[in-house]
Amino acid sequence: MRTGISNHKHIEIFFLSPNIQMYLYTSLYVVLLFVLLTPGVLLRLPPNGGKLTVAVVHGLVFAVVLHFTYKAVKRLTYEGFKVDEEFEEEEKKY
Repeated sequence: MRTGISNHKHIEIFFLSPNIQMYLYTSLYVVLLFVLLTPGVLLRLPPNGGKLTVAVVHGLVFAVVLHFTYKAVKRLTYEGFKVDEEFEEEEKKY
């Protein structure tokens, strides 16, 4: 007896659309960068600074690294996906 849902359609539910995959990969990059630049994971700047000073410096390091690498990561992430015209127009703004 058939339930009305073919196996093929049931499997499609588990695959994400290309747009969602692109945003997911970019978001994962930002999260990974944040974790790696958490004080004490890769580095601690300044070495003998107080908690607030270290937090502010690491926040600035995160912002600078993200600023200079985000576009490159975004392009690399989106390279393998089909991009619709609306997204291309949005990219031209930046």
